[in-house]
Amino acid sequence: EGAGPVDEGRTFPICNPVPLAALFKDAGLVDVRTAPIEIPMVFPSFDDFWVPFTSGSGPSQRYVAGLAPDRREALRKRLQERVVPRSDGTIALVGGAWAVAGARP
Repeated sequence: EGAGPVDEGRTFPICNPVPLAALFKDAGLVDVRTAPIEIPMVFPSFDDFWVPFTSGSGPSQRYVAGLAPDRREALRKRLQERVVPRSDGTIALVGGAWAVAGARP
């Protein structure tokens, strides 16, 4: 609720394969191609996953840091219910990015 303006898909529309490839083509490159990059992320505990969200350093983090304390705690609890740790207590997630390459004509 209320997080739409900081949705990173809206905030950084260039971070998708079509507009990213278009940027490279507009720069005069040819044979432009994009590919997904998957980044495994393992957090030792839920707290290690959660604490960076309270730093205020990026759009999502600024949103969380800007919440009233009771709403921030409610969000933390809701995430903790949804993020399932492995048997050893670690949390394994996959981050994503896009690679783009092109050649000079």
